[in-house]
Amino acid sequence: METNTYHKGDRYTTEQHRRTLEVNGWTFCPVDIMDEKDTLTLPVHGGKWFKEMSVGSHTTD
Repeated sequence: METNTYHKGDRYTTEQHRRTLEVNGWTFCPVDIMDEKDTLTLPVHGGKWFKEMSVGSHTTD
């Protein structure tokens, strides 16, 4: 399981992330990029600092 990064770099987009996985030899197993298609906003019950959190849409699969 992986997610794209929020900062510019080799894993900023899914396309860049897939290339980085290949360059680093992660071709021997499937890698689920959790936010590949979209994100979800889920509630954080009783959260001290925030009331909701953005997560990859694959989280619910």
